Amino acid sequence: QVRVVITMRDDFLVAAAQLQALRDVISTNLQILTTPMHGDLLRTLTEPARSAGFRFEDDDLPRDMVDEVAGLPAALPLLSFTAAQLWNFRDRELKLMTRRAYRALGGVGGALSKHADTTLEGMDDDERLVTRELFRHLVTAEGTRASLTRAELLQVSSPVIADGSVEQKRERADSALEKLISARLFTAKEAESGKGEAIEVVHEALLSSWPQLVAWRAEDAENLRIRDQLRAATRQWEERGRNRALLWRGDVLAEYTLWRARFAGQITEHEAEFA
Repeated sequence: QVRVVITMRDDFLVAAAQLQALRDVISTNLQILTTPMHGDLLRTLTEPARSAGFRFEDDDLPRDMVDEVAGLPAALPLLSFTAAQLWNFRDRELKLMTRRAYRALGGVGGALSKHADTTLEGMDDDERLVTRELFRHLVTAEGTRASLTRAELLQVSSPVIADGSVEQKRERADSALEKLISARLFTAKEAESGKGEAIEVVHEALLSSWPQLVAWRAEDAENLRIRDQLRAATRQWEERGRNRALLWRGDVLAEYTLWRARFAGQITEHEAEFA
């Protein structure tokens, strides 16, 4: 007999279930794989090493690695990045994974940084431009992760592509976004509003450990403060039924006008309507 096992991200599950050929199969043969718990992640890390005749230098090292990612939607791939790098630096003579090597890697952030570089190198010029723009909008002025819907991200990132119709540009931008999600640099989950997907950077460690992103953030530092204020004000305006009393006036409006004249990036449709 032949058994076929198909894996699918949960954000595609509803779309797949709408296909007649898959509907009955999915409803009767579905196994949901959730994010592993702390103990499961610890076993995932230690058992393969033990089977290969290796061990960790101290018992706290694998626990520290798991603590860095436990509770995150992408905990398993994040741990995988880190463990793979640590394995490359193992002490073959003593058959050890050492804490010194872990510190040299920079933990989860160091492994992520190398993975991010590899992902970016595998992209074409348009995809790199889109990636630059996506990170611009998914990091706040304070250096924390922001969350936007897929639709909002395509609005602000697709115009950086020079050639093609609006629809073609959005398709190309969406393709780049999918590569970043598949590479686990971004996570996609249902938006709190229930309208579409919310996209965010997978781990805050990436914001400070990836040199390319640190450089991008330095270039954007002046612009991000007002961009974040605009985003927050627009959301409050939307939540309160577009109350005109919440619109910017006076000095705040003047500051926005000056910023918009020099800011090369895009803003979302709702932000433009608020402005």
